[in-house]
Amino acid sequence: MKVITIRLNDDLVNKLDEVARKTLSSRSETIRSALAVYFSLLDNIGFYFKPSIGIKNLDLSFERNVANLDLGNFISIAVLNVSYGGVGEKEMDEKTDLVLVSEVMANQLFVESVCRFIEPKIILLSTGNDFDYSKKFFEIFSKSIERRVKVKTFLVEAEEVFNTFQSFFSANLIGLRDMSLKNIPQRGDSIYLWGKVVKKQIKLEDLPKPSDLLKIVEMVKSGIANAIFPVKIDGVENVARYAASIAGGKLELYQNPGGGPATSVLVCSKNDLEKFGCKKIGEII
Repeated sequence: MKVITIRLNDDLVNKLDEVARKTLSSRSETIRSALAVYFSLLDNIGFYFKPSIGIKNLDLSFERNVANLDLGNFISIAVLNVSYGGVGEKEMDEKTDLVLVSEVMANQLFVESVCRFIEPKIILLSTGNDFDYSKKFFEIFSKSIERRVKVKTFLVEAEEVFNTFQSFFSANLIGLRDMSLKNIPQRGDSIYLWGKVVKKQIKLEDLPKPSDLLKIVEMVKSGIANAIFPVKIDGVENVARYAASIAGGKLELYQNPGGGPATSVLVCSKNDLEKFGCKKIGEII
């Protein structure tokens, strides 16, 4: 054992002696136990452990459909929103089975959160429909979420004033974002497409398997790739231009297959990713 000298104020010394008396331990044993507990917290909670939050240091930022409240210690509270309207089983809807609507919506929340390194903690669902219809969708949607992430979903709002003829669903995913991981595309990166780009009516088989997508995200975490972005309705080209703008370069796109509700992602890397099931469709120059 090594001998270490520390300085403590009187209040801490008094508290140390009080705990030592109650636990029938010496000062040294009590300090060692306290350090062991503290290190265990760091090992199990990591950057999420923060004894106090300085309100003055809070920083709010927006990235497309996500708001981030930076808490310091490389962690932020993220609120991600996805909304669907006009698809469902109501009179003026584009007739779509609610199971498919819930699966697509849950998939989009999952894809967008993992591509931003967000650990979901809770999902809040609100609708612009009557309670019975909202409850029916909520029960289906909750199961769709649980197949992807183990978090609770709550129905927080339903329309009880007006009689509506179209479906409207809005979900907010609230989670913790690991700010030590960032999407930083670079000039010289190749742009790869992974997943399916839906050009017609989406089907359940078009949705990526969560386990497969997590393997692609892991390439960014491990440094094999520099960035990953979900492809949404605005299409591959818009997402690729967004990546090129972050890199401060110009986009050269070989293909523009369209877009979809987060059934595919773009991955930026200087490495060859075709062996991982990715297709090269452009580069940042």
